[in-house]
Amino acid sequence: MVVVRSNRHQQAPTPEGIAAIERGELRPFDPQVFANFNTGILEQYLDEHARIVGFAHRAWTLRAVSAGLIVGALFAVITMYVGLRIGLAVTGSWYVVYLLGLALRWPAAETNVASANSAGTSLVGIGFIYAYPAIFLLAYSPRYRLADGTSMIGTLPPLWLGVVTAALAAIMGVMFFVILRRIWLVDTPLPVPGFESYVKLLDISHHLSQGTAQVAARSIRLVMVSAGLSAGFAILRDAPITRDGSPPLDTVFGGSTYHAGTVMQPLETATYTQLSIGLSPLAVALGWFMRTRAAFVFAAGSLFAWLVVIPMAVGFHEPVYIPQVGLYVDVNDPGLAAIGEGAAPSLVAFRHVVQVMAIGAILGGGVAALAKMMPSFRGALVDAMTAPRGESAGWIRGRGWYEWPLATLLPMAVLTFVGIVAAFAIAGFPVLLAVAFALILLSTSFFLGAIAVKVMGETGTEPVSGTSFLTLLAVVATFVALGATPEVAAVMGIVGATAFAGAITMSGNIISDFKAGLYIANRPYHLTRGLLTSVVPGVVVSGLAMTVFATGLSTGAIDLPAPQANAFATFTQLLVGGKINLLLFVAGFVIGIGVEYLSGMGTAFGLGMYLPLALTLPFLVGGLLRDWWQKRMEEHALADGWEGGRKALAVMDTYMVATGLLVGEAVVGTIIALAVVLPLVF
Repeated sequence: MVVVRSNRHQQAPTPEGIAAIERGELRPFDPQVFANFNTGILEQYLDEHARIVGFAHRAWTLRAVSAGLIVGALFAVITMYVGLRIGLAVTGSWYVVYLLGLALRWPAAETNVASANSAGTSLVGIGFIYAYPAIFLLAYSPRYRLADGTSMIGTLPPLWLGVVTAALAAIMGVMFFVILRRIWLVDTPLPVPGFESYVKLLDISHHLSQGTAQVAARSIRLVMVSAGLSAGFAILRDAPITRDGSPPLDTVFGGSTYHAGTVMQPLETATYTQLSIGLSPLAVALGWFMRTRAAFVFAAGSLFAWLVVIPMAVGFHEPVYIPQVGLYVDVNDPGLAAIGEGAAPSLVAFRHVVQVMAIGAILGGGVAALAKMMPSFRGALVDAMTAPRGESAGWIRGRGWYEWPLATLLPMAVLTFVGIVAAFAIAGFPVLLAVAFALILLSTSFFLGAIAVKVMGETGTEPVSGTSFLTLLAVVATFVALGATPEVAAVMGIVGATAFAGAITMSGNIISDFKAGLYIANRPYHLTRGLLTSVVPGVVVSGLAMTVFATGLSTGAIDLPAPQANAFATFTQLLVGGKINLLLFVAGFVIGIGVEYLSGMGTAFGLGMYLPLALTLPFLVGGLLRDWWQKRMEEHALADGWEGGRKALAVMDTYMVATGLLVGEAVVGTIIALAVVLPLVF
């Protein structure tokens, strides 16, 4: 019996679709499937249909999982560089896996599992991008020295502690999604913007022919050509290969208006602001994926900061606290340049005024997003609590598991709790604090992770930064109340945010693969199994790679913005007693709430405030180019009578080009960073 719940995202089914469902004749990849996405009645029908036909094929295979792990591990390192440079963790691994599946003529269900595995491997370590480097910054970076010249963190925690904690939390993130899958993909289906590309590529795999194999080969060539062009430009911009050790572009154009890939207003004129734009194929590619609206909100944060907040701070002579001297100093004080705080008043205001407000805006946007989702979350919680337990939840008699057994949820939660407590106790942390830490991590991963899935399903973006700040706040505030030392509170708070970010990423970012799997009658059991396979390799690769990157960041050997890592370091100092202007933080918090309620992208706006203008304007360029191209393509499609498949492939061709631009620059940047930092580590 099909019972459809109404929700604001639900579409009206077509008469033909209803008729095919009533006759029981509708099958995956039928045209009426594409015409009835997100109707509710289709999703429930296909879910019941998959319980019958989903056992006819093997989706979890050694070749699919191996391909997913290899591609995902490569993109995990690439994603590290992208996140540290841009502030967004975007992976192109699924594009590569889908093209590989097309080229090798894999069944659609097998490609679907490989895609989920690669996405899990490349994104499970997102906390190592956003939060974990903050430990290194607080330990080694002169920027975070306290007034007495000491560091907040004297001894780095062992890497294995972060890896074990993140792996256990990520597995729980997958387990939590087992509960949420039916709620938000079947009963009240969320739209999951962009999932149509997944389904269309799987449709091509299903109807594989010589023509589509040629399309796959052409797409791979597009990726390689655009990646080569992007890599070549990145070498000219970043590689220290000239006689004086400078990049070629710096040697030719370097001066007051160009440096390290940034065209900028000269510092001598940058009293009230500094206008700039970066030359980054990677950022333009990400803007292409985001499109104009999302890219504009992101860039609007920077424009607001550099055109409104900074001029006001300089004009009103805002006093800012400088940890190196232990005093409040006017942002216009010329002595700040001598201690490395900024070569112009606008740069001092950016770091000490805007970035504090930006942290508040990121947190405020995250809190507002959670508040908006509370009505849906209450319903989801009730559904989760009343969901059937035991074998009946996913067991098909005589066939096997259709869904991952819910009976494993409680034992895994207990194992995670015990494992985290034991890991911290072995590492020398107080047992009481370890117990409190484990409880906070599990509860926030479930409650905030459920909302993150909802946000991801509705908007296509996940509030990882904002919700991770909430976890950091919960851990540090609890530990300070329990009498922990600032160092212990800081380390455990950052490790907690690292693990939490990976957990909700596994809960939220995997929704696209599961939604696509629903429409091709793939068993959720195989997708869950593929994700669980990705956790440990992904966390290990991410932890090792970020140790190298974070060492370079904190010692100044490599120069990357690392916006979230610096935000976490600053926020941690604030929480454990640093003298950061709380009024600025609260003002940013209010701004984040306002933008979230106006646009639904408060955390993106806050992140835009935190980043230099040079990094965000290329996003807007990419978004504008995408919408201009989309409009022209639609006009040609209408005039020439293109069918839906041709339009989808035209869009996917642009995805291949954008992915190549992203990968080419990121690979070169990663190689340069590793070449610089590895000698320091070893």
